[in-house]
Amino acid sequence: MNKRLKPVLALILTMFMSVSTLSNTYTVSAEGEETVTTEQTTTEDVNEQEEVEDNNVNEEDSSNVEEVTPEEDTSEDVASEEPVVEEKLGDASMMEYFLVDSPVVDNSVTENFVLSLNNTEGYSDFRITVKKSDGSTFDLESNEQVDNLIKFSRVFSAEEKGEYLVASLHYSLNGEKYYLNFGDLGMNVKFGVDQEYTGYDETLPDMTEDISEEEEELNNSVIQVTDVNKASEEVAEGMMAQDFPAAMAMIDEDIDTQSNEGITLCLDPGHGGAESGTLNYNGTGLEKDYNLKIAKYCYDELQKYNCKVVMTRSTDKYMGLEERAEYAKQQGAQYLISFHLNASVSHQAYGAEVYYPNTNWRPDISAKGKVMAQAIQNQLVSLGLHDRRIKFRTIDINEYPNPHRYDDNSIADYYGVIRNAKTRGITGLIIEHCCVDNESDFNKYLGSEEKIKQLGVADANGIVAALGLTKVVANTNPSVTYQTHVQDYGWQEWKNDGEMSGTSGQSKRLEGINIKLQNLSGSVEYQTHVQDIGWQGWKSNGAMAGTSGQSKRLEAIKIKLSGDAANKYDIYYRVHAQDYGWLGWAKNGESAGSEGYSKRLEGIEIKLVKKGGAAPGSTSRPFVCKTITYQTHVQNIGWQAEKADGEVSGTSGQSLRLEAIKIKLGSSIDGGLTYATHVQDIGWQSFVSNGQLSGTAGQSKRLEAIKINLTGNAANQYDIYYRVHAQNFGWLGWAKNGQSAGTAGYSYRLEAIQIVLVPKGGNAPGSTTNHYYNKGHAADDESTVLTKPNTSKPSTNNTASDKTPIMGATQTSVAQMVRYYNSKSSGYDTFTGENKKYNGSLAKGGASTIEQFAQIVYEEAKAEGVRAEVVFAQCMLETGFLKYGGDVLPNQYNFAGIGATGAVHGASFENVRVGVRAHVQHLKAYASLDGLTQQCVDPRFNLVARGCAQYVEWLGMKENPKGYGWASAKNYGPNIVNMVINLLSK
Repeated sequence: MNKRLKPVLALILTMFMSVSTLSNTYTVSAEGEETVTTEQTTTEDVNEQEEVEDNNVNEEDSSNVEEVTPEEDTSEDVASEEPVVEEKLGDASMMEYFLVDSPVVDNSVTENFVLSLNNTEGYSDFRITVKKSDGSTFDLESNEQVDNLIKFSRVFSAEEKGEYLVASLHYSLNGEKYYLNFGDLGMNVKFGVDQEYTGYDETLPDMTEDISEEEEELNNSVIQVTDVNKASEEVAEGMMAQDFPAAMAMIDEDIDTQSNEGITLCLDPGHGGAESGTLNYNGTGLEKDYNLKIAKYCYDELQKYNCKVVMTRSTDKYMGLEERAEYAKQQGAQYLISFHLNASVSHQAYGAEVYYPNTNWRPDISAKGKVMAQAIQNQLVSLGLHDRRIKFRTIDINEYPNPHRYDDNSIADYYGVIRNAKTRGITGLIIEHCCVDNESDFNKYLGSEEKIKQLGVADANGIVAALGLTKVVANTNPSVTYQTHVQDYGWQEWKNDGEMSGTSGQSKRLEGINIKLQNLSGSVEYQTHVQDIGWQGWKSNGAMAGTSGQSKRLEAIKIKLSGDAANKYDIYYRVHAQDYGWLGWAKNGESAGSEGYSKRLEGIEIKLVKKGGAAPGSTSRPFVCKTITYQTHVQNIGWQAEKADGEVSGTSGQSLRLEAIKIKLGSSIDGGLTYATHVQDIGWQSFVSNGQLSGTAGQSKRLEAIKINLTGNAANQYDIYYRVHAQNFGWLGWAKNGQSAGTAGYSYRLEAIQIVLVPKGGNAPGSTTNHYYNKGHAADDESTVLTKPNTSKPSTNNTASDKTPIMGATQTSVAQMVRYYNSKSSGYDTFTGENKKYNGSLAKGGASTIEQFAQIVYEEAKAEGVRAEVVFAQCMLETGFLKYGGDVLPNQYNFAGIGATGAVHGASFENVRVGVRAHVQHLKAYASLDGLTQQCVDPRFNLVARGCAQYVEWLGMKENPKGYGWASAKNYGPNIVNMVINLLSK
């Protein structure tokens, strides 16, 4: 047989044994060692607590705990046949393991035993001595050998009922005879014929639902055997075709461990928050804190190797078991390694042990876990820790008649961390490093920071050995590295040159950041804009910017280089901001993010570019800030909250007058502004500036018109546009740079206002005609006399002055659209009646939440220059707030009734985004003559009379001057306008 196949046979047998029936297990137990209790509290269902009276060991053990290491001290004196004089005491290292098939075997059924040798050269004449409880003994010679596996078999008769003990092994080596007493090796190899042996029921776990953690029997091996004949070369070769490289490497050091480039490890410090775990021996320390320290040292050591490492927690916080496994899955981890410390009732137990997954359902996961468990255990034992061995535990159906089961109906792992990991395709482990309540263990392994560190490093070394990780070759190229502190997750791993740090799609805020240069002289400096704090001072070269432990979001950042680095490189950076997504690239100290909107940063990318080189991407709009803010005093309401950059301040549809206003420029704008208002019974007041009150307070006088001017450098860089909602006129056109907006001579109140800054010479936000009515004069012209203008309400006036443009700058936000939807509907992505079968269609189409849906509307509308609030409002009208019920079905992703007439369902689209894009393009066809910026997906785009409905009011055929329109229903357009107004008030 090929030498490389030898270790596979051992693996095969181990796997065969593990997948046998649960009753077909055998526990080799050793007395004289304290049973361990790992005292997990609250939700951790790794519940382990043994009943121990005085110093007597309760030999409790799940019938599914496997322990690999064969050697263990024991105080039990196992009687065995006295060896004949010519036999010598053998070397136990010749034996890899000894296995017995059934702890209880029926008469007339073959009982099998298997001995695995570490080396077969020179060995022969194997026999075992078996002792019955009545004192009688018999020898059993091997009846089969396959490579290093030696099989013994016997069929017992009904007359041989009783308890038995495999007492010793006898063999020849190069002609010399040797023996090994199993009792001397801590191997209590018992079985029964037609009855359970004494202590068999004690090997079953004493589990109850109201205890915190129950520990398996500590020092024994579950051992099972199948027909050795099945361990043929053909079977071995079949196993070789599967992916067991790490498992084979453990068994045969000559087999190279495979490369694990790109593997992700999730380290899980056990307990946390209110769940403290157990106390140390003198009651001065908590397990959760030691677990975290050990895990952090392990994390630091693993940073040197070619793997990605994440941690479930880096601070003192509580996490549920399923939450830990789910986090590991989200991070793409293949392993979830949980860090714990043991404890016992008598405080006398000592040593280390590692739990790995059972073989049920996913034996591949068990095999990988076993390899890593043994590798970690080896490293811990090398520190001097007592070897409590590796093991797995399966739920005992005697205690839990309705246990957790895996998809194939096999019984699940007992421990929640391991079980929840396995159901997500992840290999879970629990490392019990030592006994924290044992004074000796504590002083030797936890008594100082250096001793704690050696545990974490040992864990890392075991992981490295199991996976064959290699050290990362130092990068000699100049680069920038950075790490972020993320809400709930803590510090993330370091990222390099353009990699994203943070999260996407999880709504998690960044709270802190560290940035460093590598292989480059000079410095990197950075400052962050923090919630409730504003811009902090500059930090440099790895110092933390932001806050720690205060749960405050980062909102913006500036980064710059200094020294030699600044002469050779530009530093570019962009951020993923709440509601905005990825903004453009900023560089060399520019602001990135937002200011004044309370939007969190969620991710960041930073990149070095050679001086003068091209930017990594678009540099448009890296920073969103409030360029202008304003606040109005409203009749019966008082001062409203501050608004900014085109948001509506005031009211609509409530007939409430504006009485005063304050306006100021954002901190990022260099310059100032002045403004004056036309007030009831007073007329034009004098100009005021920069946040001063214009109008009246406490006099119940209406504002009727307003003028606003920029001053200083602001006037050179921007135009200021503003429009008002006037009584009887509705929204007037946009005025700019000191023009009057409103009315004079009509005694009409202003009810609302919008103000925006536009880069000098840029396009106006909308129509600029009819922004001011002065009685007896032409609109917008104070020098020309004409008759009184039409003062009827906008819904019946077909002039453009009071209409709502479809094209133009969006005046809403994702959050505002969401608030509007939630005020009108509930049960997103659920339907009623015949459409109930379409529940979840929107999620399948890429919009699992209303937030995601609104974000898509915002992005698609912006891409074509269509106002998002118009798209969203029309979508809600057409779909009944996404409940459908008409001709169009939810899974068509048709949000505007495109092509739907009568019983015709209309157009269908492949997902939500494409459907929204078609809606936006159809609106653009009505409202504009401009071409599309994205590929046309609207099947009826070319059927529309382009530009026939520039205003929302004209989307209805009955209100359209030329009779064109989207729909024939009366007031179709005005109804959408009312919805837009309602939306903008949220």
